[in-house]
Amino acid sequence: MYIIILLIISIFFIFIWKLSNVYKSHVTKTISVIILNYNRPHNLKKSLPILEKFENISEIVVLHGNVNTFSEHKTFSKVKDVKDFENNDKYYTLRRFLYAKKCKFDTILFLDDDIVPSETLLKKLILKNQKNVNSCVGPIARLCNRKGYYSLSRKKNIVLTPILLCSKKVACKVWEQMKNNEKMFKTVIDNKGNGEDLLFQHEYKKLYQKSPLVVHGKYDLLDTGNGFSTTNTINHYKIRNKFCRDLNR
Repeated sequence: MYIIILLIISIFFIFIWKLSNVYKSHVTKTISVIILNYNRPHNLKKSLPILEKFENISEIVVLHGNVNTFSEHKTFSKVKDVKDFENNDKYYTLRRFLYAKKCKFDTILFLDDDIVPSETLLKKLILKNQKNVNSCVGPIARLCNRKGYYSLSRKKNIVLTPILLCSKKVACKVWEQMKNNEKMFKTVIDNKGNGEDLLFQHEYKKLYQKSPLVVHGKYDLLDTGNGFSTTNTINHYKIRNKFCRDLNR
């Protein structure tokens, strides 16, 4: 009986090992990462050492929006620090999509500076993207429709930019569509960037006639203070609620 139990355990671990190798072998893409930074440079001290070690990441672009918190990270070979102050004053958080065309690689992971995906989640995102042409994938999902913006609804139809992966081609095409929607584009700027992810998702769905894909996985939150949703939570959700209603009229 003891020998049978050991045999079953051995077979189980061999199966897991083979499954892991097959999974890893199919995640082939090398990607660029775009991180927005403004008031939380201390978060980069935690996130960059982690992201630098991920085998599928070969470029990490940090878009610095605040001249007073700018710092370079020369010890990291994959990191490119960009003084993005003028674009921040003009586009706010929209500037992440503006920069997409300058990325070295054909797949881009958009990140906020207060969040770090696990490497397992990153591989799942890349694999899902590889298998679905023109897909837009992420773990943080919401519902945005003509009735408003909902974070607790079971039904989801968008994924948000704290962690969002798509091809460079998709990002650039959607960016052009966003600019063509002059009224809502201006509204995002008037709201100092709040709603840029909602507008991106709206134009993505119109352009490709498909919804984004939700991929669940582990990620860690860093210091979330001094952000849209934390400095004035009630106003943040009021803006997004109205924005979703206006988008879907």
